Amino acid sequence: MPEILDSAQENFPHLYVNGEKYVFSDDVINAGSQLFLSFIKLKEMLSQFDSDCHEMMELQLKVVLGEFDQAWTQYEQFYVYELMVIEQDARRFITEAIAIEEQMQEIERHLESHGQDVYSNPFYNEKRGELIF
Repeated sequence: MPEILDSAQENFPHLYVNGEKYVFSDDVINAGSQLFLSFIKLKEMLSQFDSDCHEMMELQLKVVLGEFDQAWTQYEQFYVYELMVIEQDARRFITEAIAIEEQMQEIERHLESHGQDVYSNPFYNEKRGELIF
């Protein structure tokens, strides 16, 4: 998931969704910084890899890879959790619209079951949103 590493590298403290600003926690920001630093350390180690000192480099590489893996896991947990919270909040408008539509359908069924033609009712589309009988 290169997006995870990209987000850690960019380290933006906030995100805009549907025009609303969502601020990441310090946990996300700090874990992102740690992940990116760990990535730089791993990249530098790989660029210095020397086949003559293979055993020593292999041990060091295992340590650095372990650190990178831990940093990645920590950041991903914080980041993905907060993205899920943001997504849920951003969806609230759709969720509310669905609930309102379900209520409107229930009102329509109720009126139709009482013999009223919903669409010819002059008060059905009243701006106040109230049905007047």
